[in-house]
Amino acid sequence: MPKAHGIGYMRQNIIEDVWADIFDVAQSTISRYITFLTPFVELATEEDRPAAEDAAEATRNAIALVDGTLWPCWSWNGESKLWSGKYKTTGHGSLIVTNLQGRITFVSEPVTGNQHDMAKLKGSDVEEILKKAGGVFGDKGFIGTDYLTTPIRAPARSAIYKGGSLLGLMAGRAFAGHSVFSCACGLGCLAAGVAGGAIRSRRGLRSAPAAS
Repeated sequence: MPKAHGIGYMRQNIIEDVWADIFDVAQSTISRYITFLTPFVELATEEDRPAAEDAAEATRNAIALVDGTLWPCWSWNGESKLWSGKYKTTGHGSLIVTNLQGRITFVSEPVTGNQHDMAKLKGSDVEEILKKAGGVFGDKGFIGTDYLTTPIRAPARSAIYKGGSLLGLMAGRAFAGHSVFSCACGLGCLAAGVAGGAIRSRRGLRSAPAAS
């Protein structure tokens, strides 16, 4: 039973109260099992979590994708910094770096959920990793960097910016087939969409004419 609790909680993010109902035990019992098992999961996956130096070398001169994600957690009283306005829930945020095939090369250390992607990026290991890449694609959360290719916001009250549409089309082609990635990292499995802006462009790509 403890193994089922740990795997279900870490991989499926099923809350403790639900597990308590499934196994007809107290929520506090589930909490004790999770607290007991978490260090073992961390230890077992330690060698599979690349260091920043390894990730930088693997990304050097290659195409990289980057996106932010949120690890949801309990809404603790007095911990307002855990609230993420983007996800409308509480948790800790990380940045995920993958190669063009969607294979994860680095996961940043979690920070409070109130920090947006650019705040997590500036001065971080992820920034150093991406600056060594041959090219980087990200979503609108990374607009403002000089080394990431992102969708372009159309000017207010105007027609769609043609340059932005072309850039979105290029990003969509780069992301084709790799809009969703998954991995085992840290305390469980991550499943997240990569670069939402580029994914939306990819949907429009199906009816776009082929480049000449």
